[in-house]
Amino acid sequence: ANSALLAAHTQPNGFWHIATDWAPYTAQILNVLSASPQWAGGVIARPEDRPFTRFENTALRAGRAITDLYYIRTG
Repeated sequence: ANSALLAAHTQPNGFWHIATDWAPYTAQILNVLSASPQWAGGVIARPEDRPFTRFENTALRAGRAITDLYYIRTG
C-alpha cells in the first residue's frame, strides 16, 4: 500500500535516493520497496557527489553507519 502510494506520486523512471543511519528504517524500506513490482533498486555505495549533511556528520561522529538506498519507479 505505501509503495503504491509512493509510486502514484513519482513519475515513471523517477527515483528516490534515501540515506539513513537508522537500521530499522533501512530494513523497512528494503522490505516494502523490494517487494513491489513498481520499484527496482536497493542499497548502493555512497555517491561521491552527495554532500554530507549535518545529520549525517552527527551520526558518523556517534559511530553509526550510513546506508544509501536508491529505487527507480519501473511501472
